[in-house]
Amino acid sequence: MEKQLNEKKRIDRALQILKKEKIEAFLINDLTDIRYLSGFTGDEASALIAPEALFLLVDSRFTTQAKLEAPLFQTLKISRRLEDTIKLIKRLKLKKVGFDAKVISCADFKELEKGLSGRALIPIEEGLRTLRIKKEKEEIKVIRQTIAISTQGFQKMKEKIKFGVTEKEVAAAYESAAKEAGADKLAFDIIVASGKRSALPHGVASGKKIGTQELIMIDFGIRYQGYCSDETCTMVMGIPAPKQKEVFNIIKTAHDRAIEKIKPGVSSQKIDKAARGYIEKKGFEKYFGHGTGHGIGLSVHEEPRISPLKNEILEEGMVFTIEPGIYLPNWGGVRIEDMVVVTRDGCEVLTLVPKNLEILN
Repeated sequence: MEKQLNEKKRIDRALQILKKEKIEAFLINDLTDIRYLSGFTGDEASALIAPEALFLLVDSRFTTQAKLEAPLFQTLKISRRLEDTIKLIKRLKLKKVGFDAKVISCADFKELEKGLSGRALIPIEEGLRTLRIKKEKEEIKVIRQTIAISTQGFQKMKEKIKFGVTEKEVAAAYESAAKEAGADKLAFDIIVASGKRSALPHGVASGKKIGTQELIMIDFGIRYQGYCSDETCTMVMGIPAPKQKEVFNIIKTAHDRAIEKIKPGVSSQKIDKAARGYIEKKGFEKYFGHGTGHGIGLSVHEEPRISPLKNEILEEGMVFTIEPGIYLPNWGGVRIEDMVVVTRDGCEVLTLVPKNLEILN
């Protein structure tokens, strides 16, 4: 019952978007939005929401599951997704239907447009993603559980990191340990990048063996009950060289400065500037090319974006990463990433692994 009450509130907020956009219904093709509103966890579906009715369109593989997981929606068994969607819209005599402009394909749009001739299809640029930007207490509770499971996996994995072990072996150790601890699956392909490969921000684990006095950047995360974790640690095999310590300390300070600035009412650009400005001051600005952070929840990357390109005013309940990095070609790189939640008067770091320069032997 509590779950249904939460979903009813979410649906009510979604229907407010329809009123704001002056549309009669919203066609949803994003599975994450569908799960958020209905509770349906299947891997193929679409939904149509309108003030008078909610529909979940699934094929025969998912009809029973949809009825069990999404009781607030009418489950419609379909065989031809677009044709059956067009029939539903016509049956409901809808004249103005919104859709997520960032999700629907050009080919699908053309078919819908042809089949719904005389009716208006209205692109909604942000879709329903803004609904998920502030996390409910129940969501934050699950995110904490997700992080706890991931942390267990990371600590087990660290025992496997030795001189001569391959990056792929380290990645496999994390996946195995995290699943044993309760993870449903990985949130993304784990990044294990050592030595010069640590200069690759998305250096997915390779067959390279970890050598002495090498930086090891590990970006890891899992899914649990639909929610994701995302965290990055940078370590060193053996005694760190002076430059390794220098770059690490710059990133740690940039990371800490960004976190210190987080509170409701502050612009996401200001948080980005706190990290980026310090990195620029130290002369490494051209080696930090990505945003300082991103929202995380049912998706690994969602709103808000902590970057110089997005001016988002922070609100209590937002959950996002702080992850500055420096990546020097043919040398290596350092990234430190934590997840935080905005609180009433600041923020709380949710991730549990300490972010000091850990020396491995």
